[in-house]
Amino acid sequence: MSTPETLRKRHEAGEWRLSIPALDFSSFPLQETETIGLIQNHLIALGGYFEDVTAAFFLFDTASLNTRSPAGKRWMLWAYVAARDAMMSIYHFGKTLEYIKSCGKLAPEFRSRIDQSKLKNARKIFGKNFPVFVDIRTAIAHSADLTSSLEKAEATALSSEQAEQIGIPSFGKKVLVRNHIEGNTFSTTFEGKFIRQEITPAVQDILFAVISEFYEAFNEVNLRSEASSLRPT
Repeated sequence: MSTPETLRKRHEAGEWRLSIPALDFSSFPLQETETIGLIQNHLIALGGYFEDVTAAFFLFDTASLNTRSPAGKRWMLWAYVAARDAMMSIYHFGKTLEYIKSCGKLAPEFRSRIDQSKLKNARKIFGKNFPVFVDIRTAIAHSADLTSSLEKAEATALSSEQAEQIGIPSFGKKVLVRNHIEGNTFSTTFEGKFIRQEITPAVQDILFAVISEFYEAFNEVNLRSEASSLRPT
């Protein structure tokens, strides 16, 4: 497990410093400006979700290191809060990548100036490393709903055979895991699957690689970029 001090030093050293694109949407057809403005808002939100993950990871590590203190139970509850918020922020991050793609179709001239290969690569990196981000979000956001009846609880639980294969003790035909933390890994069951997500600086590095690649796709229309063809002379 990393330490809060390590995370703080890496953050202060600028390893995860973001430069959000500033789009010059006034240079494009009037009918596209509202869509471009929405894309700008999504780009800002994307950076915000990355910062939310950073904050949640910091709280998670801080809380986890204090679980053996006299107030250990309270720190453990805070670790759960941080882990759940991190999972939700990763979900919002991933969905925002999709929303920006959808918006681009409504502004064809603007879209033609965006590096589509970088957008695609960023989404590919995210999809490869966070294949169950939607499932984890659903399991957290609808925890009570998914276990509101015996039938629903059985549908989201693991079979005893599945549980034994991954080393979870089984005391019946079904095993239900909800919001479990072991080390730096958050796990839960959903639709008969055991899904998990690590909470480590390595995960932040991946998200930073994704958002950096994604932001770079807008260099040509970014007033802050040296590559912009729209920079004032």
